[in-house]
Amino acid sequence: MPRKGYDEAIKSAFLEAVTAARAAGQPWVETFKAAKEAGYTGTLGGIEKMFHVTKGKKAVRKPGRPRKEGLAVARKPNRLYSEATRVAIVNAALEARKAGKKWRQALEAAQAAGYRGRLTSLIGLIRYAEKTARKPGRPARQRASGLEPIQEIIERLAKERVRVALDRAIEELEKVRG
Repeated sequence: MPRKGYDEAIKSAFLEAVTAARAAGQPWVETFKAAKEAGYTGTLGGIEKMFHVTKGKKAVRKPGRPRKEGLAVARKPNRLYSEATRVAIVNAALEARKAGKKWRQALEAAQAAGYRGRLTSLIGLIRYAEKTARKPGRPARQRASGLEPIQEIIERLAKERVRVALDRAIEELEKVRG
């Protein structure tokens, strides 16, 4: 839809009315009424923008989500604690719990280590740390030495089957010879 333009005489008339009303300290609602009487047909937000543009100011932007500036804007991770602080908090709370203390006392120990949250969040932090901890088993990044063990197993099984087949064949030959 094309933008509607105003005749220069009408535009200057309602902008003068707006400027006078704002200079008199009137609120935007009263300023809007004065602009309507002078021939303005738009909205309150539109007259505000027009007024600020003619004064050389930037138009007032309604509060909301911040604008992004291209691809350079990236979200930062929402980390409240560094990894070292997080480990210290979890260890302090777990040591308190292992010593037989209640959760409230574990919270105090965690706060001494730098924790700033509530008890329920601390419990969630500890449960998450326990869930993601390294489980017993093969250490990280250790791989099998190759395919040699598998090949040895295959060769051993093949030799056993061949030996069994040969033994049966020999028995059959001896029966036929008689």
